[in-house]
Amino acid sequence: AFAQAIGWPVHRLMLVFRTLSLLAIILGTQMVGVVLLPAVLITSPAAASFWSNRLRPRLVLAALFAMFSGVLGLWLSYHLSHVPPGPAIVLVLNGFGFVSFLFAPKRGWIARRWLRFQYSRKIAEENILKALYELSNQDNTMSGRAFTIEEIMTKRKMKTSSLASTLKRLSAKKMVKRTSKGWLATSQGHQCGRTILNRHLLWEGYLEQYLKLKPADVHNDAEAVEHLITPELETLLRSSTKHSS
Repeated sequence: AFAQAIGWPVHRLMLVFRTLSLLAIILGTQMVGVVLLPAVLITSPAAASFWSNRLRPRLVLAALFAMFSGVLGLWLSYHLSHVPPGPAIVLVLNGFGFVSFLFAPKRGWIARRWLRFQYSRKIAEENILKALYELSNQDNTMSGRAFTIEEIMTKRKMKTSSLASTLKRLSAKKMVKRTSKGWLATSQGHQCGRTILNRHLLWEGYLEQYLKLKPADVHNDAEAVEHLITPELETLLRSSTKHSS
């Protein structure tokens, strides 16, 4: 339906793909057998899907994976006489699939774990900066005062070890500095904490104004969304709500 909507000749493309599928089945049955044929037809496009979202690169990569698997599988079968060519081809192709699953730059397992790890650290840092900003504005006399680990934890519940490591990272980024009395946000960290808090309030205001939710029901959602709001979205929220920073 999507291809037809953007003007592609769907019926002709389906004819081409069906013809290619038949040829692949006929040739694949001779090479690897009926049992292993689905692995050849499925694994190469599945491996290619980890490397790109676009159709053309996926087609090219799937073809390359299948071609190199055939060549390497036959080479292994030739040099290892006890290994039949069909299983050798499928094993090599599965190797390409396993490597793609692990090491693809954006969709691979390692890349996704690394991005998730970086995002969790980013959230922790922004939460601490927001907590320091809120603490410094509870009372005007507290502005510019350093805060202890225990005081920060009254605003942001987390493990002491995680809080300490997060503060060290923020210190390396010149967002906070350590004094004899505790931790103090720098002007850059103060600005970042205020930005995060403003985005939190903007999202709360948006939910209250347009979805008619109660204030008690929007806090947890705003806690999660505040880290995802871009400057462009922040501008749109400001123009569409009555909240101001």
